[in-house]
Amino acid sequence: MAEIKNSFLASKMNKDLDDRLIPNGEYRDASNISVGKSEDDDIGTLESILGNACMTDFIGGYTTTFVTSDDDLTPGQGDHKIILNSTTSGLSVGMDIYYWPDNVNQNGTKYLSKLSWWSTTSGITTLYLQDPLPIGLAVDQRIVLTTPVRVIGYHSDEARQRMYLFLTDYVGTEVIQPDGYKNYIYIYEPNTNIFTPLVNNKSFLNFSTANPISGTSLIEDLLFFTDNRNQPRKVNVTRSSNYYNNEASVSVAKYNPYEPISLVKTAKGTIASGSASSLILNTLTTGVCSSSSGTTLDITGLNYNIKPNQVVASTTEISAYVIVEGVTYISGATRLTLSSSQTITPGEVVGFYPGFEIKSSIISTTIGYDQFLYINGWTPSTGTILLNLPITGTIVANESINFLISTMSNKDTSTTWPGDPDYLESRFVRFSYRFQFDDGEYSIIAPFTQIAYIPKQQGYFVGTGESSVGAADQTPKDEDAAYRSTILNWMENNVQNIELIIPLPDIAKNLGVASTSTYKISGIDILYKESEALSVKVLDSVDSTEFSSINKRDLDYYVYDYQSRKPYKTLPSIQTTRVYDMVPTRALAQETSGNRVIYGNFWNQHTPPSLLDYEVGIAAKQTDINEGYTNWVEYPNHSLKQDRNYQVGFILADKWGRQSSVILSSVRKTESSPGNITYGGSTVYSPYNINQTSRGEIAAWTGDALQLQVSSIITSGRNSTQVNATVDGDVTASTNVYINTTGNYNLAKGIVTFPHFEIGMLITGGGSIPVGTRIKSLIPNTANGFVLTNPITTTDGSSIILGGTQNYPDQNTGQPGLYAIPSGTGSGFNIYGTTATIQNLHYIFTLDTSGGGQNPPTEGDIMKGEYEDYVSVNGVTKTGNQYDIVTSGEVNNSFYLNRSLGLVDNKYSYIQNSTGWYSYKIVVRQQEQEYYNIYLPGILSGYPNQLTTATNVVEFPTDPAYATANIVLFNDNINKVPRDLAEVGPEQKQFRSSVQLSGRVTNTVVGTSASASKNNLQYFPGIKTDTAISIATATDSNMAFEVFQDNSSNEPILYSSLSTQGQANLYQLDTNPLIARLSTDSNNPIGVVSQGAGASVNLNMLPYLAVYETEPVESLIDIYWETTTVGLISDLNSEILNTFDGPTGFTAIGFNLNEAKVPVTDAVIVPAFYPVNSGGVSFVNRSTMSMSVTDGNGDPFAGFTLLPDTGSGYSIIINQFFTYTHSSAATDTYQFSFNVSINVDGGSGSGENGVLSFTGSLDNIVPIFSAALTAGYLPAISVAPTVTALGTLNAKNGTADTDSSINTQQLRWRITSGNSAGYFALGEQTGVFTKTSTSTPAGSYDLEITLEDSWNGSTQGDGFGSIVVNQIVNVSSSQVGYFFYGGPNTVFLGACPAQDAEPVDCSSILYYSQSTLSGGLPTAGSEIRTGPLGTSSPLAAAGYYSIGQCATGASRTYMFIQNSDGIVSAGFPKSCNA
Repeated sequence: MAEIKNSFLASKMNKDLDDRLIPNGEYRDASNISVGKSEDDDIGTLESILGNACMTDFIGGYTTTFVTSDDDLTPGQGDHKIILNSTTSGLSVGMDIYYWPDNVNQNGTKYLSKLSWWSTTSGITTLYLQDPLPIGLAVDQRIVLTTPVRVIGYHSDEARQRMYLFLTDYVGTEVIQPDGYKNYIYIYEPNTNIFTPLVNNKSFLNFSTANPISGTSLIEDLLFFTDNRNQPRKVNVTRSSNYYNNEASVSVAKYNPYEPISLVKTAKGTIASGSASSLILNTLTTGVCSSSSGTTLDITGLNYNIKPNQVVASTTEISAYVIVEGVTYISGATRLTLSSSQTITPGEVVGFYPGFEIKSSIISTTIGYDQFLYINGWTPSTGTILLNLPITGTIVANESINFLISTMSNKDTSTTWPGDPDYLESRFVRFSYRFQFDDGEYSIIAPFTQIAYIPKQQGYFVGTGESSVGAADQTPKDEDAAYRSTILNWMENNVQNIELIIPLPDIAKNLGVASTSTYKISGIDILYKESEALSVKVLDSVDSTEFSSINKRDLDYYVYDYQSRKPYKTLPSIQTTRVYDMVPTRALAQETSGNRVIYGNFWNQHTPPSLLDYEVGIAAKQTDINEGYTNWVEYPNHSLKQDRNYQVGFILADKWGRQSSVILSSVRKTESSPGNITYGGSTVYSPYNINQTSRGEIAAWTGDALQLQVSSIITSGRNSTQVNATVDGDVTASTNVYINTTGNYNLAKGIVTFPHFEIGMLITGGGSIPVGTRIKSLIPNTANGFVLTNPITTTDGSSIILGGTQNYPDQNTGQPGLYAIPSGTGSGFNIYGTTATIQNLHYIFTLDTSGGGQNPPTEGDIMKGEYEDYVSVNGVTKTGNQYDIVTSGEVNNSFYLNRSLGLVDNKYSYIQNSTGWYSYKIVVRQQEQEYYNIYLPGILSGYPNQLTTATNVVEFPTDPAYATANIVLFNDNINKVPRDLAEVGPEQKQFRSSVQLSGRVTNTVVGTSASASKNNLQYFPGIKTDTAISIATATDSNMAFEVFQDNSSNEPILYSSLSTQGQANLYQLDTNPLIARLSTDSNNPIGVVSQGAGASVNLNMLPYLAVYETEPVESLIDIYWETTTVGLISDLNSEILNTFDGPTGFTAIGFNLNEAKVPVTDAVIVPAFYPVNSGGVSFVNRSTMSMSVTDGNGDPFAGFTLLPDTGSGYSIIINQFFTYTHSSAATDTYQFSFNVSINVDGGSGSGENGVLSFTGSLDNIVPIFSAALTAGYLPAISVAPTVTALGTLNAKNGTADTDSSINTQQLRWRITSGNSAGYFALGEQTGVFTKTSTSTPAGSYDLEITLEDSWNGSTQGDGFGSIVVNQIVNVSSSQVGYFFYGGPNTVFLGACPAQDAEPVDCSSILYYSQSTLSGGLPTAGSEIRTGPLGTSSPLAAAGYYSIGQCATGASRTYMFIQNSDGIVSAGFPKSCNA
């Protein structure tokens, strides 16, 4: 047989040629082969290789339905819809549609198209497809709708013989994935073809096909991955799928414990009545005992108002102080764990009271801090608390009462306390904590507390003085002991036991190492730091089983009882300086080296706001607990140091500890003084008090603190203004809506402009649109479609308003947005005048639609939680205006229940953005550090009295009165006021000191000469300091007690020059102490003067305690110190919005500025609008506003006018023409700023004021041809082959400006089609139209003319507009005459309108002169016809004609034909102004 051999040396597949023509060495088709390329004899032979098989298409779940009409659905007909036979549920935009051939199973399924949108009318659903159908469908044909997921990344684990697959069905680019999409991480084992979910459809994964997984690494059991969209993540591949339930379970960066340990306990209730030294409390709730055993008490029914730590009482059966320690909801009852065993009879009514403690301080509207009342006892049978003192004032029924107690205590009287009573005496200690997670990693360290310190004797000097003869029970006077020893022996820490209240991120039972726990916390390290130590030490490590034990499992905090024990280990220094995890915010590249993960091409930090709007003041610590002030109890003896400079800033952090730099406020040129507190910028000086009443009575003074007044909310990321739009197509009870594009556009060449919209925008407007409707998601592959949270009904062309979503992440600038983005327009939802209730996981309220926020929560939102930061909205049921919101955990009681806030009571729900700014903390820079108090035996004003009869007396200088003082230095005071010993001579005996002194306490004499006594009082030094100008011994200061002759007899030859009174002035003068002579402020005397002979001894300066303070040492360490003032940004923003009843925004701003706007006649660019408060309530007829505008260069711009409110709102108009030019995208963006003043109750009284702003940009209008268009065509031009001049095409650039030098500028003319032979030319900037040859072939030429604006001669500006038209040029030898453009036949004022205006329809008609043209225009005597056929065309009628280029003023040209002969009259053409 014949044998054919073929080698495939060319290694080339050839499908182009016929089989018979394929050259040797090539082949037609092959599968699963390779061509040998070795140098051996088998080169060119075919070798089998392994192929690929489709193991799954990841279609998963699906919905099947039937077609009810083929609707001519045949291939090639361009059909984009399928009509179904019923209403079909479960649809979502982007679903894939499959053909199901046998109507029974999936065999032979064929992909048809994607679902673009759908509508349902009369029970019939119509599907609108993205692509035309590739095949025909018959009636009753079954189709499949499904949402397949796509693999966006994988990692091969060869050791385990498996692959890890990352999948999603989200194809969009929104930074936050809309609700309803799927996200998975699967384990695939090829050997068994088994797919196992590792992370099973969790929205927090936030995947997108637009951001494939770009880096994966497996280190032991940990799979690290990144996608340059989310923060880097990791999963443990040995965990089950239910382990991963939130971002914290996959984030490489760990949860940041942002709250410090608390050292105060608080509770709140109301008073039923009060009398004398007792108060009867109202119960918070009551219940009926169904059973009781030991510490277990069951209450009939589910009572959601019972909380841990509430005090339990009953009229007969509870006689002691008992609290609730745990709450569990069982079948039909609420089961409580009590703090002690109780026997309660079933049927007994049990009351529950606020969680106070015995010895708690109390504050109410009637009972102020200065009454110093606390609880001395408790009578459970009547709900009565007994007080230590009688009440001053009259209690009002149901007034609020607050209970507070410090957790710092002294245990000297306890015989069973096991701690070391002396350990903290001399230590100034701060406490903190950190979490340990189940993977062995640690969180960063939480903020430290302030120093846990209360001095002995509460910081007071005590004692009545030394015992007199016959007196009993006299105690030494601390003031005397102070100047004798120069130290305060009792100024030691009196704290021995401290309950450290550690905040937990969730209730304890939801933490721990269980796979279902939220944060996977395995333990807590209790941290300890002494003030002068650099190291941080560990007091104890608490296992999760301890804080989640039965009596602590329902608490969102853990109480650690610190009993003055020593720490047991020291943290490495690298841990103490770790302020955040060095994990990028997002990264494109990832690799490993050993056990280290390396990221590349990353953003390493968020971009913070440049400034925040706040002011800083100084005042006494506030005592109103209703406003959250508790530091007067938590740190009772702490106070802001006076005569210091403080710079106060904010640090923002995301939930994972990435922190911003310190953010300051803008420089303030003026100060404000609300509430008698002076506020300035972020830097403030704390002066010394100026008098005794600066802070009120000393006994009632709580100490000073920095006060911050934050005026504007914290924002970050993108912000969108509210814009107007119109609906494209009727919408009937559908959630799918399309909007019309606005402005002029060309899809092929220009820019399409339309209102910007985003997820979460509020939708309001015409038709039936339910309150609170928002954009839920965008319709994929469309530029103008979105899905709403509620179905709406509206008509084609109806107006709707798109409200802006604020604080959305902006990956271009690195601004992360906020973690909790206020949903809708950000104005919340108003529940004013209604009653909101919280029943476990149900939050029920009625929306007040008369004003305020109209953004009720929507499924998928988050809300502030009671025991965790936020809870998810899992369901919404709406009946009228009443909403029942079902959440994943209990919402926050204080945040969501009713408050009296004027006309609005706004609450907020949020969109979660996992890496947005989450929390804030206040930091303070204060570099003036160490200083000393100098405890002195009095201050002598002037000099001691001298003898007037002594021999050789050297008199003291005659200094001005009160300009000099003298003090005695001994013991430790010698070091506190050191002598300057540099640059002195060997014989020098007097020295100065550079240490500056400020008087704090001055000695004084009280009473008349007969009854005067020693005393002291506070001294107010002002800004001036005193200086020690001389320090020497008493002898060298001419103040010796005695002077002896230097001889063997040692007989005195001269006694002291001081009188008896003078010797008494100086303490222990006989010991020859050091005397410091001070230069003092003569206008602010300090000390007591010496009295001469004959004066009352009672008035003479005698030793008594006085105190100077040394100037502080300025630290060279330029850092900010963290404070315990921290919180969630959403809480701060909510408080700012709800406590400020001034203007915070505007009603919808329908900004519409384009270049076609005309001053006066079409001048309005912003129709009626009002300023509104935080709840969205308009200030109608209650405001005055002034406006300033800057352009894109930051320069003032005067082209707009604000029209005042005359009853229908403010509006803004233009007062000049606008033209969109090459630079307009940058320069014609305008910042509108408003100073808004609110009038109280519509009168002239001043209310809250504010500064508001918004931004608007000029829109382009595409160019407009002067000649009339017919179906996109200009008037045809007919010319002879020999004619080259075709005339000038005329157009305007879109502006309404009538100046021809402006309305024709920056136009670009081009022939873009039909001129391949190059027969025609068009001036790029002139529009002059010519033929390039005198021998152009006869024929009809269809040319595409493109006209664009914003052309500067070399490039087109952003946002340019364009229009495409067609021009027919007929080249024929039969043409007679020369054509030119002109206007219609009219009267003189039609050709030359008044006020130099442009003629109507100028250059819109083609005319033919039978004589040659001059400058493109006919001459006098020329015969004018209306067509190119010579005598066959009609003559031009008699009248006036505008001719040539459209223009205004003197540039306008016209001609006059007097008779019906078509002849141009003599003297024409001429200028209209001639």
